[in-house]
Amino acid sequence: MFAHHIKVLSAISAFVLLCTSPASARPEEWSEREAMAEAQHDIHAHKIKFYWHGGYASMPVGLPAKYAHVADNYPHADGGIGCIVYDRALRERQRKYSETYNKLMLSYVLQKQ
Repeated sequence: MFAHHIKVLSAISAFVLLCTSPASARPEEWSEREAMAEAQHDIHAHKIKFYWHGGYASMPVGLPAKYAHVADNYPHADGGIGCIVYDRALRERQRKYSETYNKLMLSYVLQKQ
């Protein structure tokens, strides 16, 4: 009986840790202010990634065409990917968030080179 309780507690603990991990974190408001704060945090932590946005052919928005290839070398984050859009206002906020974040991250990456 005691072993069963330990297994249940272990399963619950694993689920809670998975659901609250920073990897699953999403911006609450998708605001430009949040994008700047996240970019500054990630830059300070040397955690480089780029947000991708769009439908069938998503891309790292906010990057000049000549630097778009830079994002291919780093992890991709979902900044509003998908063809079906039910909330256009949310999708627009996601685009602006992604652009703001990516511009700051690109500046950091280019400065490091």
